[in-house]
Amino acid sequence: MRKVLLLQFFLACFTFAIAQTPLKNKINEIAKDAKGEIGVSMIDLQTGRSFSINGDKPLVMQSTFKFPIAVAVLHKVDKGSIKLEDKLRLTKADLPENYSPLRDKHPDGNVDVTIRELLDYMLIWSDNDACDILLNRVCSKAEVEQYMHQLGGTSFRIRATEMEMKNDWQAQFTDVCTVTDMAKLFRTVRNGEALSANSTEYIIKTMEKTEVGKKRIKGLLPANTVVAHRTGTSATDTRTGISPATNDGGIITLPNGKQFILVVFVSNAKADTDTREAVIARIAKVVYDDVVSGKLN
Repeated sequence: MRKVLLLQFFLACFTFAIAQTPLKNKINEIAKDAKGEIGVSMIDLQTGRSFSINGDKPLVMQSTFKFPIAVAVLHKVDKGSIKLEDKLRLTKADLPENYSPLRDKHPDGNVDVTIRELLDYMLIWSDNDACDILLNRVCSKAEVEQYMHQLGGTSFRIRATEMEMKNDWQAQFTDVCTVTDMAKLFRTVRNGEALSANSTEYIIKTMEKTEVGKKRIKGLLPANTVVAHRTGTSATDTRTGISPATNDGGIITLPNGKQFILVVFVSNAKADTDTREAVIARIAKVVYDDVVSGKLN
């Protein structure tokens, strides 16, 4: 009986590997339009089955690093070190010239904001000043990286703030991870293995409200598809025309309630913004269609 079960297991794995080949071929064909390289990682949360393309190559995160930052901050909340309703007094110095809806609302500072508000601004609007306030005053880069490693994401390297990346082109290349580790982080959080039940619900529900990157993973999916995701975008090097990062990753919920995780990083690409975003959207659509069809279930 044991031999029969083992044979069935290996046959299932072999069949799954074969089934993935057409999907990977489709993704690699789509990726050519980016004129760069891609990293893709997918996890079916019902079966645990997964696949990746360039899954073990560290790639530039840009603002996708706001997801692990939020996880590390909420871990401190769960430990009782801080509270979501703790207030920080912001001065003008806390709100430098950077992309920041928070700064737009309070250009002169002199305002009290809660840690919850900073997380909301960071996760929903990808607010750079809110991100750096959290890194500088609530949970340091070293603490974030340490917690990621503790959770098993050993490729995570978080060494530069948003302002440091703005002021130094090379700084963005110090904030990297593999798409595999990013996908696993989404799974760990979703499964309640990284945070308390309250914190898990909060971060997922908040990322479902994300207002940026709507042309990426969500771009070609059926209307009202629920996606809890985090994007990341670099500038384009004017000398070479290369964009180091156009990223998106998150948890996609199907109409039947099943979920899968998809992370797509478009790296070192020469295509324009619309094309790079369309590549992510098209990859998300072919993976979505495969999951819905049951090929990955």
